[in-house]
Amino acid sequence: MGQPKKENVRHVPQDFVDDFVEHFMDSLFVDVSCHELLGHGSGKLFIENEDGTFNWDKENVVNPLSQKQPETWYKHNETWSSVFGDLASGWEECRAECVALYLPCYDEILETLVPGKQEAYKGILDTTWFSMVLGGIKGMEYFNTETNKWGQAHCRARFCIFKYLHKNGFVTIDYTELDGKKYFTFDMPKDQIRTEGKKIIGELLRDLQLMKAEANVKEGRRWFEKWTSLDEEYLKLREMVIANKLPRRLELQHDLTLEDGNVVYKKFEESFEGIVDSHMHHYQWDVEDVFEEYQKWKNLFRVN
Repeated sequence: MGQPKKENVRHVPQDFVDDFVEHFMDSLFVDVSCHELLGHGSGKLFIENEDGTFNWDKENVVNPLSQKQPETWYKHNETWSSVFGDLASGWEECRAECVALYLPCYDEILETLVPGKQEAYKGILDTTWFSMVLGGIKGMEYFNTETNKWGQAHCRARFCIFKYLHKNGFVTIDYTELDGKKYFTFDMPKDQIRTEGKKIIGELLRDLQLMKAEANVKEGRRWFEKWTSLDEEYLKLREMVIANKLPRRLELQHDLTLEDGNVVYKKFEESFEGIVDSHMHHYQWDVEDVFEEYQKWKNLFRVN
């Protein structure tokens, strides 16, 4: 994933687009690092061993919400995936994404991951949060309205985060029009990300971890399906996302060649013709070669 172009950034407040583009790559590095290393890499499960012992202090550990000892846990032959089934992937991605929002609120994380960029820390943190919410909004495209099922675990996870922040009043939606079509932008108070935003996402992270740790799939299913369902407002947002979707990005690969002992950089026009030219140059094809190859495949598959 490369740095986005300013003109391709949708649904982000116009006064934040420049900062969003400027800090996008650093924010992506921070997000992925926290998500993979500290998100997926942490989170205790309460397990009963085959010999009847437990991997936690069963007599003294209590649930911080219920103030009761855990009533469910994983038996020795159970796993996270076997207990939570179809919820497991989306749930775990959501938990890791919450970690990726929560931890960068601490300067120690940013100092470790992007050292020497202290002046940019706020912009990086803001962009990390806006990117996550934008991912949740755009990800609604992968919700199947006929089956009411999610087709992509990461999109379901980010939508859960967006919906949780939105329903808790931290994300606001501004409805408008763009190029004659219904459109919207979202916003959040950047100066409150480290305080109120962190508190809200911390509550979401807490609930995700508690129910996962206790193998509480009964309560967890009702809870996760609630926060990943699309009501009438979100279905309308989904329609706007699809209506304003940009064409899929095409990658153009420039090339380096060695000519008379010198390295020569070959740049191609950013167009469909440029993409074709780049492939022909890379594979050293000419028009006759391409036509001959086309005829061979055409005859093989009887393409009309």
